[in-house]
Amino acid sequence: AFWKNETMDDYESILLTVCPQDIPDCYLGEIPSQVQDTEIHYYIQASDNSGRDEQLPIAGYFSFYAPAGSSFIQGDVNMDESINILDVVLLVNFVLGMDQPTGYQEQLGDLNSDSTLNILDVILLVNNIIG
Repeated sequence: AFWKNETMDDYESILLTVCPQDIPDCYLGEIPSQVQDTEIHYYIQASDNSGRDEQLPIAGYFSFYAPAGSSFIQGDVNMDESINILDVVLLVNFVLGMDQPTGYQEQLGDLNSDSTLNILDVILLVNNIIG
C-alpha cells in the first residue's frame, strides 16, 4: 500500500500483512502516528508472480482523517507514557510468545534495533529502569 498525508509531496510505501484472524480479504498495515491532525490519502497496489500490477481504487485514492497521535519513548511498550516494570512484564510476555505485540509495541520494545524481540531487549529495558 502507498500513503501520504496533506503535507507530503510523494507517497510512502507500507507492507500489508494478512490478518491473524480468519477474515477473508483482511490485511493489516501501519501508518506512522501524525504530529498534527491531517487527512491520509492511500491506495493499494498488488502484484502477482507474472509481474502484473493492480491498483485499488483504479483511479485516485482512498482517504481518512487522522488526528495527531502521541509519540512514545523507546521502552514504553505498554504506551502509558511511563517506563516501568509493567513494560518489562509485557515485553517478557512478547518474547515468550504469551502475547502478540502490535507493530508499535514491537518497535518500542526492540531496544537494540535488531528487528527481533528477545531477552537482549528485556535486559536493556531492565537496565534502563534501574539506571
